[in-house]
Amino acid sequence: MERLDFEGKPLTSLIIQLAWPALLENMLHTMVFFVDMLMVARLGTVAIASVGLGGAMIFVVTSIFQALSAGATATVARFVGARNYEKAGRSAINAIALSIAAGLFVALFMYFFTPIFFGFFGVSPLVKKLGTVYVRTVLFFAPFRFFLFVAGASMRGAGDTRTPMKITFVMNSFNILMNYLLIFGPGPFPRLEVFGAGIATGSSFVLGMLVYTVLLWKMILGGPWKEGVLRFDRELLSQIVKISTPTALEQLILRLGFVVFLRIVTSLGTIALAAHEIAVRIESMSFMLGIGFGTAAATLVGQGLGAELQ
Repeated sequence: MERLDFEGKPLTSLIIQLAWPALLENMLHTMVFFVDMLMVARLGTVAIASVGLGGAMIFVVTSIFQALSAGATATVARFVGARNYEKAGRSAINAIALSIAAGLFVALFMYFFTPIFFGFFGVSPLVKKLGTVYVRTVLFFAPFRFFLFVAGASMRGAGDTRTPMKITFVMNSFNILMNYLLIFGPGPFPRLEVFGAGIATGSSFVLGMLVYTVLLWKMILGGPWKEGVLRFDRELLSQIVKISTPTALEQLILRLGFVVFLRIVTSLGTIALAAHEIAVRIESMSFMLGIGFGTAAATLVGQGLGAELQ
């Protein structure tokens, strides 16, 4: 964990250094549910619509709580910029603990309310049934998913955007393999179809969490400040929540508009919904460049502010 070299490198070089791995990482994150949808496409239009709408529902819910990443990036970046690595590590640990708690809440909430949400969209009974299975299965792993959000955000705040990109690539590769084995059931593997897609995606979250845990353990707990890192810090948690709340509200407002539009699409029928979900996944790749540069800006501004306070 080291502060970025503001004096030894041109600002443009630092921006590109941080932005391109973040760009690829976000593309890979988007592809997780896109791959699920493509691989269940062989099961028919209903399966595409179920996984597509289920993935959209997961995206709406998780994007609100993903705002915790903003708080993690900002606090970690600022403390790394000030070379206060103990507080940077403590910020990451406290933010991760908060994200796991949020993930448990989402997993429980969505288990009970997923059928109601599918009912709101007015889809066919079969789409509702399969979609509910997919959403419940994936969001059973929500604590692991939220762990990934905040662990990656903490690393990016520390100036390392390449490691999260590499971990996400490994997760995606594992997800594709597990999808093939559990959706179609070759050889001794069970043919679980849509349920298998959910298990495969959730399993990739667990793998990612394990890799992050090992790396964060070495990065954060490998220094002489490790005793001060593993400590509950009410002030830091309050700061993380304060930074994250406006982002969460912004995402909530955006996603409500998305939900209304999606309700209009579902009224056109299963085939229209399936086509829409495929098109949206492809379209979402178009704004990944902006997200990459946004990540670079957040890290640079945070570390720059910390450096000024040093």
